Amino acid sequence: MHFERQLHQRRIKISESLLEGLKGEVSKKGLPDFARDKRVPYTIIYNLLRQKTKSLSAKDYRRIFGEDPPYETTQRVDGEFFRGMVRLWLFLHDDVTGKDLYGALHPAKHYKKVDYRIFSGKVQTVTWAIEKAMEKKFSDQGLSRPEIEVWVAEMSEAENRERIPYEEAKPVLDFLRWALEISPGRILNQAISRFESGELKTIPKEYYEVALGLKARTERALRSGSRRELEFAREQIAGKREGFTLFSELEEQLEFLRTYGKKGPKKYLGRSIGHYERSKLLRVASWRARRIKKDCEALIREKPEIPIMALPQSFLKRRIARLSGTMKALLVRNLIEDESNPYEKLVLKPFYRSSGEFLTEALISMDRAPMILGMSRKAFDLMVARHGDLFRKVAKYEDRWCLPVAYVEALEKREGFVHVREKYELLARKEVYVSPPKREGGPVSPSETNPTHSPVARKDNIGDEPTHCLTNRGSTFLLLCSPEQGSLVLAA
Repeated sequence: MHFERQLHQRRIKISESLLEGLKGEVSKKGLPDFARDKRVPYTIIYNLLRQKTKSLSAKDYRRIFGEDPPYETTQRVDGEFFRGMVRLWLFLHDDVTGKDLYGALHPAKHYKKVDYRIFSGKVQTVTWAIEKAMEKKFSDQGLSRPEIEVWVAEMSEAENRERIPYEEAKPVLDFLRWALEISPGRILNQAISRFESGELKTIPKEYYEVALGLKARTERALRSGSRRELEFAREQIAGKREGFTLFSELEEQLEFLRTYGKKGPKKYLGRSIGHYERSKLLRVASWRARRIKKDCEALIREKPEIPIMALPQSFLKRRIARLSGTMKALLVRNLIEDESNPYEKLVLKPFYRSSGEFLTEALISMDRAPMILGMSRKAFDLMVARHGDLFRKVAKYEDRWCLPVAYVEALEKREGFVHVREKYELLARKEVYVSPPKREGGPVSPSETNPTHSPVARKDNIGDEPTHCLTNRGSTFLLLCSPEQGSLVLAA
C-alpha cells in the first residue's frame, strides 16, 4: 500500500510586523468597518488582533493585506500515513502512551492538553514537520520509508480482519435498542451518529461479541417473561446506580411479606407499588431494600411452618444449599463409619467398553493422578490404600506405577465421586489413616512402608516369595506383589 502525499491549502503565519500594521489600519476605521470593507468575517479579524489566531488562509490573507502570501509557509499533508505510523509505534512499544508520543513530537511546545485529534483522524491533516519527526523515529531504528509503509499496511490489514462492518452489526444493535431501551453507543463507546453518518464504518470484534452475548441473554429474558432478567441485562451496559436496588429484585420479597406477614408494600416503598409495576420507577433506595430483607428473615424465623417452596428465590436457594450441604455431610459421614457400604466400590469401579480397554491407552503417573482428580496427595494415597482390589485391575508398571488416563478422567467426572473425594480429604485433614493389612507375625513394620523411587526386590514373610515395593515418589502407600502369583496388596 502506497500513501500518496497530498498538499492542502497553506495557512500563513502572521508576523509581528504585519500584526502591528494591521492594528494601525483597524484603529483608523474601527473593527466593524474594516471587516466589512475587506469582506472578511468580523471574528477572524477580532481573533487575529487578540492573537487567538496566529495564521490565515491564503484567501483571507489576500483580502486583508491586498497581496499574495509569501512562499515560505508550513505545508500540511494528509494524516493517514502519520496515523498509521503512530499506531505501529504504539503497537511495538507497549510502555509508550499517546501522551508520551505527543510530547516527543512537540518537544518545544508548551501544552496543557494533548491534542488527540491528530491521532484519531478528527483533524485529517498534519504538518509536514510532525510527519517527518514521526518518520525519523523509525529511520533511527534502521527502517526506510518503503519498509515503514509495508509494515503499516500489514498492521492495517490485521486490524481490519479483527473488525466487523457496522452494517453487519446494525441489526443486533437495533434489537438491543428496542428491547433494552438503551443507546447502542454505550456498547460501542462511540456516538452512534458517527456510524450512522458513515464517518466510522467498522466496530471492534470484541464489541460485536459483547453485543451478540447480550442479545442472546435478552432473548432468553423475553421468552421467560422475566422483568428482572431484562433489567439485569440493561444494567450490564448502563451500569448500576450506587445506593439503589432494582425493584425487580425485591418484588418476590414484598409479595412474600404481604402473603405471610400481612404487611403491605407501601410500608416499605413509601409510595404505591403501582408506580413500580407500571415501570415508572425502576429502583428502590438500598436502605429500604435492607429493611425488606431483614423483615423477610425475621418472618421465616418466626413461622417455620411456611412451605419451603413459598420462600422468595434468594432465600430458597440459600435454604436448598444448606439442606444439600447437610445431606452431603451425612453421606460422607456414613461412608467413613460404614466400611461395608458398597457405594464407594461402585463409584470407583472401572467400566470397560471392551475387554482390556485400559491396557492399551495412554497412562499417567500415580504422582500426577491426584491433580486431575482434584485431590490432595495424602487423600489420594488413602483412597488407593483402601481400594487396592480395584486399583490393581487397571494399574500398570512402566518405570513407575501408572493409571490409564481414560480411567482417571472418567472417574473425575463420575457422579458420586465428589462424595468419595470429600471422605478421604476429611480423613487426610484429620490425619486418620486406613489400618494396614494384617499378616502372620503381626502388622507390616514401619521400615517396610518407607516409599522408594524404584522397585527393590526383597524377602518378606508373605509365603517367602520375593516382593517389590512399588510406590512412587512422595506416596504414603505400599504396593506389594508376587511376580509368580500376580497378586497385589496395598498397605498404608
